[in-house]
Order: sequence, then structure tokens, then C-alpha cells
Amino acid sequence: MSSGVEATGSFRRLLKHFAMLGGGKTAAGLTGLVYLAIAAKALGAQQLGVLVLIHAYALAFAELVSFKSWQAVIRYGADDISRNRPGAFQRLLRVCFAADAAGALLSTALAAGLAFVLAPIAGLPPETAPLLALYSLVNLFTLKAAATGVLRLYDRFDLLAMQAQVTPLIRLGGAIIAAALGWGLTGFVIVWFIGAAAAGLVPAGHLAATTLAVAEDGAATEPASVCAAWLRRLGQPAAAARRSPSSCRRRQS
Repeated sequence: MSSGVEATGSFRRLLKHFAMLGGGKTAAGLTGLVYLAIAAKALGAQQLGVLVLIHAYALAFAELVSFKSWQAVIRYGADDISRNRPGAFQRLLRVCFAADAAGALLSTALAAGLAFVLAPIAGLPPETAPLLALYSLVNLFTLKAAATGVLRLYDRFDLLAMQAQVTPLIRLGGAIIAAALGWGLTGFVIVWFIGAAAAGLVPAGHLAATTLAVAEDGAATEPASVCAAWLRRLGQPAAAARRSPSSCRRRQS
């Protein structure tokens, strides 16, 4: 009987998480259509194509040198939490963040270094090559993989859904301003840069909060202290611990 109730509860949580992520991505997609329409009207088809190519160029290098550290956070972090090993969990977060940082540096160096060589091959006008190289610096902010793993580990799909809105909302507001003031292609590239950078910085902040919480509460004997400290650093009440991972709840039993 208890196993059936537990299975039903797990299924409901799964549906809830799916609804959160699906709703967040749907809202982000609709917002994206709006800011792309504004950019298309302000820039024209040719310059909009250049803007999309510039962003896709940097994104391709970021994906090429991505270490998928979120998988390690979930795989090994759950075990560290269930075994009450906050020190090991903190070391795991540091290693994963270091992997993200190394990937960000490498992808930035490659993208910026090859910009002047690959720009003509990609069909970009020669005068946009410096802009392509500068936009490649956005890869320095692609530090969200490990943080995404932490949020998934702690069942914080609500925050993942909120994070999905950061880039679209920034680009929407920036596109409106850039179009109204006639900033042109350079202005829209700056707006796209800020939006992409913010999407990396917000999760990185969550990861830093988690690491600090583990450092402060790691010596405590209370089983859920690490989970509760992390939630407090996110401004959540202690009662929100019910949304922490099942491994944390098992430690309380």
C-alpha cells in the first residue's frame, strides 16, 4: 500500500516538474518570437541573418567544449547527500565548476581566435569579423551546467523554469529599446550578449550559494542541515525543505 502511495506521489511530482519546465520553455519561446519579430523589423532580413549567425557561431563552440558537468552533480551528488558527506559534495561542486570554467575559457579562446578565419567561410561580411570575435566572449559566462545539476538534484524545477525566462525577457526589453533608438546591428548584438551572459550568471550564483551553504553547515549533525542552508540562501522558508531531493528526506529518517 505504501509503495503504491509513494509511486503515485512520484508520478505527481514528475508531472509537476514537467509542467514547470514545459511552461517555462513555452513562455520563453513565445517571448523569443516577439523579440525576433522586433529585430527583424528594425534590422531587415539581411542584418537579422548576420545577428543569428553571430550568436550561433559562439553557441556552436560553447556546445563543442561542453563537459556536461550537471550529469556528474546528479550522479555523484545524490550519493554524497544520502551518505551525509557534505565535504565530498562540496569538492564535487568545485570540480564541476572548474570543468565548466575550463570549458568556457577554451571555447572562448577558440571562437575568438578563429573568428577572422571562419567569418568569410560562414558568409559574414568582412566588417562583422571583429564583432564576431567580441561576441565570442559571451562563452565566458556559460557556467550553468553544474548549477543546473544542483537545481535538478534538489527538485528546484521552479527555479529552472524561472531561469529560462532571463534571456528572453532581457532580449525583449533590449530589442524594444534598440529598435526605438535605432541602435542598428551593433546594438542588437550587445543586447543578445547581455541576455546570454545573464543566463549563465544567474545559475552560477545559485551554485556559489550551494557551495557556501555546504561549507557553513557541513560539520552539523542535523541530517537536513545542508539542504535547509541552501534553501535559506535562496530566500526560501525552512518549510520548503519538502521540495529538497528525496535523498535529503531519507537522511532525516
